[in-house]
Amino acid sequence: MMNGKEKIYFLVDAIEDARTITPVGEPLIIDPTNSLNRNYRDIELVQIFAKLEKDERILKVLQIPSRTKQIDIVEDLDPYDHVDDGCWHIELLPSFNNYLSKIQQEPEYQKFTGKRPPIQSRTKLSRKSLEKLWGVLQEIEDKRGITSSRDDIYIQQLHWSKVKNDNEARDASNERQTILKKLEEDDNAIRDVHIPDNLRDFISLKTSTNYRTSYDYYENEYKKVAKEYQKKGQVVTTSHNNLSLLHPDIFSKCQSLFQKAEYPEAVEKSFKVVRDRLRDLTSYETGSEAFGKGKLHIKGATAPNVDDDFNQAVKFLTMAIDMFRNEKSHTSNAKIDNPQRAYEYLTLSSLAMNLLDQAEIKTA
Repeated sequence: MMNGKEKIYFLVDAIEDARTITPVGEPLIIDPTNSLNRNYRDIELVQIFAKLEKDERILKVLQIPSRTKQIDIVEDLDPYDHVDDGCWHIELLPSFNNYLSKIQQEPEYQKFTGKRPPIQSRTKLSRKSLEKLWGVLQEIEDKRGITSSRDDIYIQQLHWSKVKNDNEARDASNERQTILKKLEEDDNAIRDVHIPDNLRDFISLKTSTNYRTSYDYYENEYKKVAKEYQKKGQVVTTSHNNLSLLHPDIFSKCQSLFQKAEYPEAVEKSFKVVRDRLRDLTSYETGSEAFGKGKLHIKGATAPNVDDDFNQAVKFLTMAIDMFRNEKSHTSNAKIDNPQRAYEYLTLSSLAMNLLDQAEIKTA
């Protein structure tokens, strides 16, 4: 039987697991039966959620199961009257991350969960090393988005299009295993990694509670070194083999896919980056809604009298990207097998991102 602290640890871990599979902006859903394995009485959940909301101030309760509403302290916890689905619906506050990091350092938490605390400092990696590690993390992230938190994630041992013979294949597989070992043992970002003997079989793994922290860390680090690489001008050609002159977000998200000649995936990823930026700015992910309902405005017109034309142009650019994405999502390979054409699509997304860097929300 769990004691009081262990019940908090178990619930916080369940919340973190729910966060890994919940789309941005959506409430987290905690099912007392499935998410928590029926380890709590209703009154215990009410008390713990009340503590986390009112004392720790790390979350906001949006909805509670109707069967708990007869408990006295529930009234203040349930501000919305939703259709009951038997689950707790919550919204995490920014302070949740600090709270999670704090309890992960507690010996009782480590003993109860068997998890080591997340590493506090990491060895600085070169741009090439970061690029390889970031490429593996993006593959895990893509698969994680369509996988239940309880199921294994499967990724390739190597990309066969990048090797010429068995020796190169073995070297590529060993390099990937080294990266996964670092993510598992040093960063505590993944766990239960299984690597089969047959190079054509897939590696299986699960993400850990520290996965999101590690993912965000390496994303920021790779963006920084990519930006520095661009500033140094180490490559000044505009060849389609060079993405270093593109917007840092396009470069960091698409470089690995482009280098592996996965052109449809690289282009699709660049379109998603633009949509994600629109959603972050306005909560709408299409150009028409972002510039309409979202009141998005782009600074940078050459004169006030052409500001409307300039913003209409940016609006139509983002709408074109959305339409290209819709068109290519209806084919298995998006009909992009030419690196030059793929590069042109990436520059389109890069232009949109550079313009969106000058965005503001018009209130009048």
